[in-house]
Amino acid sequence: MRKRANLTLPAVIERLNTQPTVSVEDTGKLLGVSRSTAYTVVANGEWPTIRVGHLIRIPSVWVRKQLQLDEAR
Repeated sequence: MRKRANLTLPAVIERLNTQPTVSVEDTGKLLGVSRSTAYTVVANGEWPTIRVGHLIRIPSVWVRKQLQLDEAR
């Protein structure tokens, strides 16, 4: 398994604002939950996901809406 670089919160926010999707780990970091909690929430169907092969991605638009970032723009 490939190990991900531990991104800082500003780097994750930049990714959120520039990419159409973000990882489950990045979403967890932004919403203040652990990696394992984030994957549990995904497994329970509580977050919208886009699955491409083994990758699980979260739509950036949904994350921004949860953080109320789109209203601030």
